[in-house]
Amino acid sequence: MKHSAILMIATLAMAGCNSSEEVIYPDGDDSSLAVEVIDYSPAPGQFVNVLPEWTEGMTAADMCRAVEKSLAEGREVTLGAWGGSLTVRLLRPLDGNARIKVLGNAITTGSEPGLVYVMADANGNGKPDDGDWLLVRPENYDLAKQVTVTYSRPADDATDEQYIAWTCSDGTKGYLNRVVQYHTQPFIPCWKNTEQLTFNGLRLPDNGHFDESKMMYILDPVLGTADSFLNYSANAILDLGDLVDASGLPATTTRVDFIKVVTGVLQANGPLGECSTEVCGFEIVTP
Repeated sequence: MKHSAILMIATLAMAGCNSSEEVIYPDGDDSSLAVEVIDYSPAPGQFVNVLPEWTEGMTAADMCRAVEKSLAEGREVTLGAWGGSLTVRLLRPLDGNARIKVLGNAITTGSEPGLVYVMADANGNGKPDDGDWLLVRPENYDLAKQVTVTYSRPADDATDEQYIAWTCSDGTKGYLNRVVQYHTQPFIPCWKNTEQLTFNGLRLPDNGHFDESKMMYILDPVLGTADSFLNYSANAILDLGDLVDASGLPATTTRVDFIKVVTGVLQANGPLGECSTEVCGFEIVTP
């Protein structure tokens, strides 16, 4: 949503390593974390097929490499609307008590909260298949709901106000709108040949409201999420010691090999479009 508001983006240095590498912190002032993109599954959104750019013939694997390149250069990667996700493998794992930042493009009045999950590579196979993802607990976790959402490809006669329909298992439904002055490309990922996209996960409460006194939409930040605070803000720091498991119980991990970021809010905000988490990179925060 906030494409023009890139703040304090850090560049990732890509380096080779395997999953058995010892747990370390970057040396000196180099706080960036090099990653391999394991999966890129955006939900429909106004920057899908643009951040990064899709061109004819690109596959899901090609898009993962494009995302990897964008992150290495500190450029925005959109996750689209609620449920869209990005999964990366850290080329050097972190201690389970580390503090990190998932760099985004939040501005003071525009936060698009992304849920952040972590996992250890217990079996050492380089894949995030070692049990449940552990969630960095967001401040409004107790108000969140487990839901299923289905987005439908727009009909040929779909209006800009009702461009992509969505239905949610919690009984709500709505549309993703588009602002044609800026977004004319398809919102459905072009490398997916499907009429519908379905996502399952945790839905945070809506964070956007229209402030009549200022005549503008305000998207409130959410502690413990990505893309909620300015990158240089202390509030953007995520504590990996504050995790919950799939049942909502406090959890711990001795190391972190994988990070998954998922758009957590399902809401459209008038001319701003849908809430869509953007990711620009990953950093470790040293004492």
